Amino acid sequence: MVFESKITIAVCNANKLQEKKFEEQHVSLKLTTEGDKVSFVYHFPFEVYPNPQELTICDGEVSYIDSLSYIKEKTFTLNGNEVVVKKYRQHDDIWAYGNVYISDSLGIIIDRQITMYEEVLTLFDTATLTELHTAILDDHDFFEFDIK
Repeated sequence: MVFESKITIAVCNANKLQEKKFEEQHVSLKLTTEGDKVSFVYHFPFEVYPNPQELTICDGEVSYIDSLSYIKEKTFTLNGNEVVVKKYRQHDDIWAYGNVYISDSLGIIIDRQITMYEEVLTLFDTATLTELHTAILDDHDFFEFDIK
């Protein structure tokens, strides 16, 4: 099955998070399912990602841009339904370190990266996941930056 759509992401320099100064961008998303394999292909409008970036989830294994290491998971509520969000550590020797918050069924929820210049927070699918974003950001233990 293939599903294509446009989602809105909100990008913010982390030191402006309290001011809620997010810049919105539109991203093309292609969702493909083949048996146990689910692929989310994101077409970002950023020079840093000139090619589509693919998140693949298959049999509990997750891959995205660089290697991801599982940290922990927590269940949140979205529109009255329980959603398990898994927190991963992302490591890129050249560009950034960070945490990526992923739901097996929804794809990337939040991407939090620190580069040599700044910390950047990206909220995915802001039209439908605002309740989930708020819950994760308010959960100081789960949202704590973890790069060790």
